[in-house]
Amino acid sequence: MIASLNLSFDTTQKMVGILTERYDEPLPKPGDTLRLHIPTLMSKIKRSSPNTYVVASSCNSIFCNASNCRPNIKPTIKGQNYITVAFTRNSSWEGIYHTRVEGEQTIKYIECGEKFNCESSSGKLKKLLFDTSGYTV
Repeated sequence: MIASLNLSFDTTQKMVGILTERYDEPLPKPGDTLRLHIPTLMSKIKRSSPNTYVVASSCNSIFCNASNCRPNIKPTIKGQNYITVAFTRNSSWEGIYHTRVEGEQTIKYIECGEKFNCESSSGKLKKLLFDTSGYTV
């Protein structure tokens, strides 16, 4: 039997993404990736600083195969509490970044918790993009 999985979530619709960390100068450039928490996709994952973790799985109990033809699955799964999203090439941080003065220097930064609209024109979660023109206040 061949089975296929279809994504039942429409990634072409705009979703709010929340920045999970603060970015100081140099600010991310178009083409760079940032780590965002997207509540629509990650409702059961608590938003916090970017983190990766390992979860133990009971992998042998998820298959109904006979023991002599059961797939060999690793007993651990890597997880993370963020999604890496690409910054579109036609975007700018103008009007979004904050400034602070340190000595005689003015430093630009983007605060953790800033919100952006994300979407995927290809319909794939691996290809999520965000741009600052869709900035959510």
